[in-house]
Amino acid sequence: VALDTQHGEQEAPGRLVAPAGALWQLRLDRPLLARDGDRVVVRRSSPPDTLGGGVVLDAAARRHGPRPDVLAALRARAAGAPPPAEPSSRHLPAVGAAKRPLDAATALDAGALALEERLRGASVGLLAEAGAEPEALRALRAAGLAVRVAGRSYAHAEVVADVRATVLEAIDRDGATTLAGLRDELGASRRVAQAFLEHFDAERVTRRLPDDRRVRSRATRVGGSAT
Repeated sequence: VALDTQHGEQEAPGRLVAPAGALWQLRLDRPLLARDGDRVVVRRSSPPDTLGGGVVLDAAARRHGPRPDVLAALRARAAGAPPPAEPSSRHLPAVGAAKRPLDAATALDAGALALEERLRGASVGLLAEAGAEPEALRALRAAGLAVRVAGRSYAHAEVVADVRATVLEAIDRDGATTLAGLRDELGASRRVAQAFLEHFDAERVTRRLPDDRRVRSRATRVGGSAT
C-alpha cells in the first residue's frame, strides 16, 4: 500500500510495518524532521484516504522487527518513561562480534560522511551505486561503517547488524526463516531479502537447507559463539 506521512507541513511517502500490537514503524523514502512526542498523520496515496494518526515514540529508530528489547523500550516510552541517555561515544555493532568503538569515523571527510548518511538512510537497506564513489566507500569500509552485501551493493553496518538480529530472532521463534518471511519482516523487496540471506550464508551466520529455508549455522547456535 502506498502511503504518505504528514508531520506539520512536511509529507513523505513510505510504508508501515507492524512489529507488534498497536506499535507501528514508519519506513520513509525520505526523512521527516520530527521529535519524540510529535504527532503524525498517515494517509493512503491511492485511493486517497486517511488511515489514522499516531505519536512518535522514537524519532531516531533504526529498522527493526519484533525484537523483545526494542518493543519493551517502545512500550515504556508510550507509558511515559523518559528515553535512555545517549552514549557519550559512538559505538556500532560489528556483525558476529561484540560492539566496538569506531574511532576512525571521526576522521572521515565530507564525501565519506555524505555516503554514510545515504547508506544509513537507504529505503531498502542497500545502496548498489555506492561503488561509484570508491574513495568514500573504501574509507567507510575501513572504519567498519559499510558492509559489502552482494556485488556492488553495500549496506550500513548498523543495518546489517539489525537484519542479522531479525533473521536470528525469526529462526529462534519459528525454527527457520524463509526468503518470503524475511522480505515481509523487512518490508523490502525479494531481491534485497535474498541478498541479505546469501550474505549471511557466506558469513556462516545461517545455513541454507535443501528446501531453501535458513537455520542458524553451527557457529551461531544458541549457546555457542558467533564468528
